Amino acid sequence: MKKNKIQNISILTIAILIIGSIIAYNYSTDITKQKGLQFGNELNEIENNISNIQEKFYSEKIKWAEGDISKTELLEFYEVHVDNFKKNISKYDK
Repeated sequence: MKKNKIQNISILTIAILIIGSIIAYNYSTDITKQKGLQFGNELNEIENNISNIQEKFYSEKIKWAEGDISKTELLEFYEVHVDNFKKNISKYDK
C-alpha cells in the first residue's frame, strides 16, 4: 500500500513539474513576442520620423532652388535639420 502511495505522489509531482514547465515556457514565449512587437513599433516610429525630416529637408532645398528662400535661411535650416537627424538616429542605439 505504501509503495502505491509513494508511486502516486511521485507521478503527481512529475506531472505538476511538467505542467509548470509548459506554463513557464508559454509565458516566456508570449513575453518575447510582446517585446519584439514593441521593438518593431519603436523602430517604425523612428523610421517615420527620419522620413519626415528628410521630406522637410528636400522641401527646403527645393524652395532654395526656386528662389523662395535665401542661402542663409537654407543654411540655418540645415543646422536644425542635422540636429534633428542626429537626435533621431541616436534613438537606434537605445
